[in-house]
Formats: sequence, structure tokens, C-alpha cells
Amino acid sequence: MRKIDPTVLGIIFLTIVIFGGILITNRSASTNNALSYNLSSNERPKLEISKKNFSMGNINVNDTKTEDISIKNTGIKPLILSNFSTSCDCTYGQLIIDDDQSPKFTMGKSSWSKELAPDEIAKLSITYKPSIMPVDGEVSRVVYFKTNDPENTNVEIKFNAFVSK
Repeated sequence: MRKIDPTVLGIIFLTIVIFGGILITNRSASTNNALSYNLSSNERPKLEISKKNFSMGNINVNDTKTEDISIKNTGIKPLILSNFSTSCDCTYGQLIIDDDQSPKFTMGKSSWSKELAPDEIAKLSITYKPSIMPVDGEVSRVVYFKTNDPENTNVEIKFNAFVSK
């Protein structure tokens, strides 16, 4: 059996590392290819949300409650909604545009994104299921997402509830 020269092995390893780095860099750059707009421009997307804070009221630990939030693009350019996540695995977010439904989002990072045309309306359905992370008393949870609206790049929709066992 022939031995491989350590210098050749080093060159092969270095080549793999360099190409892997290039691949990862290109992949992350392509997931964030949303157009950016100037805040002072009238020709941009504009996010309008029906509510950013609400209460789910009293809820039993074994129950599930859902609240629907209206999201509208009141601008004149497409609004890109992306990077959905939540503050707890007990909270889910799902975007619905006409008959098109996103996956259910929770704490994990998501590469899913959707474009909302000017004057188009989407529904963000937020579901809280306290039995996944049982607590007793007042809780606060958050749904996060990003947009290409320069006035609302990082969006947080917060809710609270009072959980009883």
C-alpha cells in the first residue's frame, strides 16, 4: 500500500475548506437578497399590522388559543416577509395569503419567505399552546419576523395570557 504525501493531503484539505467556505457564503447571501429601500422614498413597501400587542386572556394549561393578525402592504413595491420565529416552542405562527399557507413557525430559524404585493393582505395566525411549556400565571410571548420595509425591518408581535392549571 502506498502512502500519500502529507503535503498533498494538506493541499486537498485546504481546497475542501476553501470551497466549503465559498459555498456557505453564497448560500447565506442568497437567502437575504431582498431589495432595500430608503425610508424617505415613497416608492417602497409599507407594512401595516392590525395589532402588535394583544392579550389572549385566561387560558387553561391544556387548552389552545389562536389570534389572527392582519398584515397589509400599503406601499407601492412588494413587501418581503421572512425570518419568522417565536420566543417559545409553545407559540406558533403561520402566514396565510389567500389559500397559500406557510409552514408553522416556532423558535427555530426559518429560511421561508413570502412576497406580499401592494395592497395585498395576509393573515398571521398566532397559536399559543401552554401545555408544551407548562407554566402557571402571567406569561408573555413574541412572534418575530423581518421585512424589507425600512420603517419596520424587525417586527415583534407580543401577547400575554394568564395560564391556570
